[in-house]
Amino acid sequence: MIVLTLKFIIEAIDRLIEKYQERLNEIEDTNKDEASDLGNDTMFLESLRRKLANSLNNSTNISALVGHEVVQPSLNACQKSRDRSKEEYQ
Repeated sequence: MIVLTLKFIIEAIDRLIEKYQERLNEIEDTNKDEASDLGNDTMFLESLRRKLANSLNNSTNISALVGHEVVQPSLNACQKSRDRSKEEYQ
């Protein structure tokens, strides 16, 4: 599920970068402030895209990407819970 989500986000970022580039080409000589903002936003999106792509390609954990631990139930805890439930019904 996470892999598909990452792929979707990367594709969305790619489309947004394309739109920003198109807009930048239209206004770069007429509106310097907006052009600067679009350039900065594009650089941020490109950096974010690289990090997401690296995370996807290296099959790293999302928590390493965002810099904090993602709380997930451990498989052992889930298994123990299922075992207890089975015992209660027997």
